[in-house]
Amino acid sequence: MISLEENGNLELDIYPNPATSILHVDYTSNSLERVELIMFNSIGQSIFNQVYVSSENLNLEIDVSGWPSGVYQLKVIGLDADINRLVIVN
Repeated sequence: MISLEENGNLELDIYPNPATSILHVDYTSNSLERVELIMFNSIGQSIFNQVYVSSENLNLEIDVSGWPSGVYQLKVIGLDADINRLVIVN
């Protein structure tokens, strides 16, 4: 699991990592905000892009079962922070 907390305002959990079928992304913030999730493959192509409005908690399941094995970059863009994390898909 990758967990990050910044300034006490937000928390991001990404699990399991590596993922084989479902990748869970849990985002918690102290404020109502727009959150954009973008997943890039190893050559920088955007393969997943969704925008959500979160009241405080955002719990997502991303189906990665059809994705090729490799390393991906997850970018989470919110009002409180922009976060980049690496995710491995087996």
